[in-house]
Amino acid sequence: MIRWLLIVFAGLSGFGLLSRPALAADCPSAGLGLLADRLRAGITAEAVFGLPREDARWVLYPVTRDLALPDNYVPPDLVRTTAGATAPQGAQPLRRLILPDLEAMFAAARADGVSLAILSGYRSYDAQANLFRLGVNQQRARGHDQEQAEALANRFRARPGYSQHQLGTTLDLTSPEVDYGLGQRFGESQAGRWVRERAWQFGFVLPYTASGEARTGYAPEPWHVRWVGRELAAAMQADDYLSRDDRVADDYLVALDALLADRYLSCRP
Repeated sequence: MIRWLLIVFAGLSGFGLLSRPALAADCPSAGLGLLADRLRAGITAEAVFGLPREDARWVLYPVTRDLALPDNYVPPDLVRTTAGATAPQGAQPLRRLILPDLEAMFAAARADGVSLAILSGYRSYDAQANLFRLGVNQQRARGHDQEQAEALANRFRARPGYSQHQLGTTLDLTSPEVDYGLGQRFGESQAGRWVRERAWQFGFVLPYTASGEARTGYAPEPWHVRWVGRELAAAMQADDYLSRDDRVADDYLVALDALLADRYLSCRP
């Protein structure tokens, strides 16, 4: 894939995101510049795809294998919820901001005869560090050296700071169909198919797809959903992001970040 350059300068500006170093990233074949230009239509002086700018600042923060949250970031409005369903690990912490859409999604699923449940929600930096360390130790036990173990673990678990769960707007879903577990069988279940087809209507997108694995660097996770608001989710759905191999959910957020921070230069040959 041709390599392009997206420059993100450090410092506070436009969108108000915290400083971070310049990022060299692969542009989608359709062109990140073209994507950014299309996203301009969803931006006004007060809102970004229907979200007040202050909310959009963190809701739309791009968290990828290359872009991390600040280590000390904690969402401001965490509450524990089951979204009105069975919770195999108890009520999970999530941002209050997303609860109306989450509860509406669960209710719509029930109306269609589908049972959804939250397996996990917000995860702190330290919790993610422990989870990643466990994954590395499992790979070391299989005979891999430290570097190999970290690379293998990172395909299935984000490094601390690089997990979307730290946003408080991301959750892992499960269902009694899969014995309240995770795995690819969730994607093949009635619940998983319903989430893929309907979650966008409630503002949730699926960042890690089979078609996008080469771009995200993560194995597909049909149970992992992130709330970005109904307007942006609808725009992404209309762009058929779930079926593309040249564009993934994160590309929209990276383009918006640079565009709104007034740090977007270009993505051209």
